[in-house]
Amino acid sequence: MAILLFVEMSGTYVKDQGGCIGNYSLHLVSVDFECAHTSTVTGMNDVSERLQCLVLEHADGKELPPLSEELVRSLDLPAGVGNALPIAEVSALTGVTANTLRYYERIGLVSVGRDGGGRRSYDREALGRVVFITRLRMSDMPIRDIRRYVELVDQGQSTVPERLDLLVEHRASIQSRMADLQWALAVIDYKITSYGGECSP
Repeated sequence: MAILLFVEMSGTYVKDQGGCIGNYSLHLVSVDFECAHTSTVTGMNDVSERLQCLVLEHADGKELPPLSEELVRSLDLPAGVGNALPIAEVSALTGVTANTLRYYERIGLVSVGRDGGGRRSYDREALGRVVFITRLRMSDMPIRDIRRYVELVDQGQSTVPERLDLLVEHRASIQSRMADLQWALAVIDYKITSYGGECSP
């Protein structure tokens, strides 16, 4: 099991010509996650900031770009990558083991096509779904809840209220754990300082 960090940014965001600027407070939450190695999803802070900006720009939820597109943008995709990636390359890009990717497909979390030789071929929609699932797993959402969410998505627009309730409840759980970790961090910082050490902000 590898240890990853889930980052949530909070603070005041100010629109500027270049996007959003302002003061941010970064909260790092350490969680277990089934990865082959350290994830190669890069620029997590930049992605978090961009998603926050998009939410603020479209506070009513209308005209938000598809989340899958934004998540694929977060990957360090090599130049010239097409719309069909083998499982080994998806594993290398996302840090999720091939076994876990097959498991996600087997339980219906992601639909993966096949190439002419019958090998798995991930298009950008499938790739975005994998990144979405990893974000949920990193936030400690149980597989059963992710499966329920995907089932609701597959049932269509009529399930939006249920999806909203599920995510709002999970968000509250994340915030509670973050508050606990901030409290624990304050205690550790206190002891480090008492021993003459320094704590970076």
